[in-house]
Amino acid sequence: MPALLKNLVAMMVSIAFAVWPVMAHAGPDAKLPRASYMGVSQDGEVTRFSADLSKAVGYNVYVVADPFRVIIDLPEIEFEGLADASGEPVGLVRDFRYGIMETGRSRIVLDASGPVLIEKSTISRHAGTKPARLVVDIVATSRETFQRLKTVEQPDPPPAPEQAAEKVAETPSPAPPMSDVERAEQEISAAIAAMQDASTVPIPRPKPKIGQAPLKRAQRPARAPGAKRVVVIDPGHGGIDPGAISRRGTKEKAVVLDFAKRLRAVLERAGKYKVILTRDKDIFISLRDRVKIARTSNADLFIAVHADSVRGRRARGATIYTVSEKASDREAEELARKENRSDIIAGVDLDEESDEITGILIDLAQRETNNHSLFFAKKMLTQMKRVTKMNARPLRSAGFRVLKAPDVPSVLFEMGYLSSSADERQLKSKTWQRKAAGALAASIDRYFSTKLAQKE
Repeated sequence: MPALLKNLVAMMVSIAFAVWPVMAHAGPDAKLPRASYMGVSQDGEVTRFSADLSKAVGYNVYVVADPFRVIIDLPEIEFEGLADASGEPVGLVRDFRYGIMETGRSRIVLDASGPVLIEKSTISRHAGTKPARLVVDIVATSRETFQRLKTVEQPDPPPAPEQAAEKVAETPSPAPPMSDVERAEQEISAAIAAMQDASTVPIPRPKPKIGQAPLKRAQRPARAPGAKRVVVIDPGHGGIDPGAISRRGTKEKAVVLDFAKRLRAVLERAGKYKVILTRDKDIFISLRDRVKIARTSNADLFIAVHADSVRGRRARGATIYTVSEKASDREAEELARKENRSDIIAGVDLDEESDEITGILIDLAQRETNNHSLFFAKKMLTQMKRVTKMNARPLRSAGFRVLKAPDVPSVLFEMGYLSSSADERQLKSKTWQRKAAGALAASIDRYFSTKLAQKE
């Protein structure tokens, strides 16, 4: 096999061996494909992930490193009714999860135990009572091999024909034992041959990652006289990332979204603020994009809303966090570490992050912005302790990535602990949410009125 062709083969195996069946166009009223089963099995050196769907769909599968994860991108899938993805590790897969990334797009993430390659991936046709089955087989490799294959430049795929016939790959019969290299070359050689057939749907490379463009360092535009203050509320987690989950199954992503909507309603009724939610439904938003929303909307204040979970049941009460290069205590440091893993949980390729992201603590050293953040946190504490139980150490700090905007005062509000049954009941209470939202709105009023008195 020529060297150039071998390089192409290797790249496709390691990064983006995918099949995109062309389906009939689904109108807005068409039902979403539904997932009825997902699981992992082991057969010798091959670990297989399988998913049963109500119909075959297009998909894209590839591997990202540090940590190693297998990413399966699909159109929007209905996951309701599936058990949460968790359990004992199987083969090369430590765990897997799934969820909505954005409107029209879903994702499945397999946490690999180390460097892996995609041996093959197929999806079979739905027939009668038999569901369509998506299969992804992975094999172990070395980090050196993975990095070498990843650096090979992948060419653009040929354009798809305007009227491509629907094609769905059938699950192949087991092949006789062979080496990993021979097996990979055989699989991709067939794919390359298929690409040369005008009647076959081409194999695309992985989709570009969200938020690759660096944030601009432009100065904040001057505020127009009489313009409303902009408050960005950021309900944490969402979609594929559930956040903390209580023993009773309450998910952090759900309770923080409920509270964020209630807070928005209170602020909008006052008529003094333009309120923006980073998400208003159950979808995933990357940490980078959450901050980008605050900066591009010229926000005057950014409030991230979360609900933590810790070992044991003694921890209780709300906590207000600001950002700092050095955490105020070990618990704050651990919480920041967990929250900063949100992009990893959702399968974001951290290799694509710019120095501007990885070096956020330098940006966060902006003294004026940090002082404003702490000033608001103290105003918030004064109001919140009147309506809810606060943590024994209610004001803390750590290196939260989501609080990194250098020109937007930002706090992270941990409403309570889902690991505490008392806090959990409170967080789900509409009465408590109404009181807490009112107190937080009052702290926002006092913060801006004090700033105006100081003529900023």
